[in-house]
Amino acid sequence: MRTRLHSGDRDTRAIQSLASRAWPAGWHPGGLGWALARGELGQQVLLLDDDAGRMVGWAAFGQHGAGDVLAQADLECEDAAPALVAWLLDNVDAPRLSLEVNDNDEPLARAAQRAGFRADPGTRVPGMFCDVQQRADVPTAGFEVRAVRDDEFEPRVAVHRAAWRPASLPWMDGREVDASGESKFDAAA
Repeated sequence: MRTRLHSGDRDTRAIQSLASRAWPAGWHPGGLGWALARGELGQQVLLLDDDAGRMVGWAAFGQHGAGDVLAQADLECEDAAPALVAWLLDNVDAPRLSLEVNDNDEPLARAAQRAGFRADPGTRVPGMFCDVQQRADVPTAGFEVRAVRDDEFEPRVAVHRAAWRPASLPWMDGREVDASGESKFDAAA
């Protein structure tokens, strides 16, 4: 295993591909792409490659402070999670390290626990989930799920901008959100 820093679109696609393979036991591929495009994953993003050069893990540092880390390891590569956690412990210069492990990411959770990490019940739980079958107002039929084509770049940006309405989300902490808030994500980003 070897590490390197994120260096552009090709690496972003590799991170999204890993997330797609792991979904739903990890990060949302679209959300990761969005966050990487906006520079919102922290100060730097580390990638972990296996001996064949395939990206099998990533970690983002400093989103909420120097010791705050988001991470994901390939669920099919049993060495990825332990290697990622070991690298973090050996290389992150912070008095306390907080590793956010996404829901159902059992390999990363086990590797972190074996390395001495303990769950903090006072922290937020990442991810939002909804039982769509229980929601009468959400259409569930008549839609096609497919990859976005290269010629759909502008419409994809427009749809993201139109759909991004943080005031409509059920904020667990009860915060007030500007009802007129719009996405800062645009074609340039």
